[in-house]
Amino acid sequence: MKISEAYELYRNDRIVMAGLSKSAYNRYGYHKNLATVFFDNKNISDITLSDIRSYYEYVGRGRRVNTVRCYMNTLKQVFRYARILGIKCLPPELIPVAKEEKVKTTYVTPDDVDRLINATQSSRNKFILSFLFASGMRISEFVSLNRDSIQDGNITIKGKGGKIRLCFIDDRAKKYMNEYLATREDRNAALVLSRQNNRISISAVQLMIRQLNQRAGIQKRITPHTFRHGFCTDLLKNGAPIQDVARLMGHAHVNTTMAYYHNCNEELKKVYLANHTS
Repeated sequence: MKISEAYELYRNDRIVMAGLSKSAYNRYGYHKNLATVFFDNKNISDITLSDIRSYYEYVGRGRRVNTVRCYMNTLKQVFRYARILGIKCLPPELIPVAKEEKVKTTYVTPDDVDRLINATQSSRNKFILSFLFASGMRISEFVSLNRDSIQDGNITIKGKGGKIRLCFIDDRAKKYMNEYLATREDRNAALVLSRQNNRISISAVQLMIRQLNQRAGIQKRITPHTFRHGFCTDLLKNGAPIQDVARLMGHAHVNTTMAYYHNCNEELKKVYLANHTS
């Protein structure tokens, strides 16, 4: 079996059937393409430990530790699945996967959101900004919403891994939503449209936020996902029970939510440094 076939088999059997997101499916496609080119699409049974070491060095050029870890972990999973199917290849235990590198989480604050909203006159953009912070949704979840997805500020969505969860929006987001929808005369079902009157894309939202970030003069990189980080951090800072925050975020494990506590600790440290008499 060619290495490309092994990747595709794993992707279809373990990713598609597990109901993972389109982004996860695409990510495994990128991994397959890189491995196919590097290994010259040889049979998986012919790939040696020396080949694996060379691939590890190749993947590591110019990439972050966690990115390299992701590529190597995919390769390991492909080899493990191949052996489960009875295909002769190296034991997956021989494939090195680096330890995860802890990365500082960037998040938006309520003040950041206010500044971004004030930096635009567009009712659509104000709605997008307020909605992302109010709901904590992933950007892929947001752009897939339709007008009828929201019922009295409640939204039921199918999130990562096909998990169903309930999201909410606050009064500000409702206000900007109503103002934006009042400008619409089309019959498009999509909740938010692009300038070309098509369903808005992830890249369009990313570009809009990047431009407003510069216009607002905020000295940190803000992306749609930093709104999600800000949503979680804001709830924890205000004393929300971590189990409830995990459910709102759609986290399978509370430990994932626990990682956001360090943002709260940083704020406490600022208070300490500003007020402590040394």
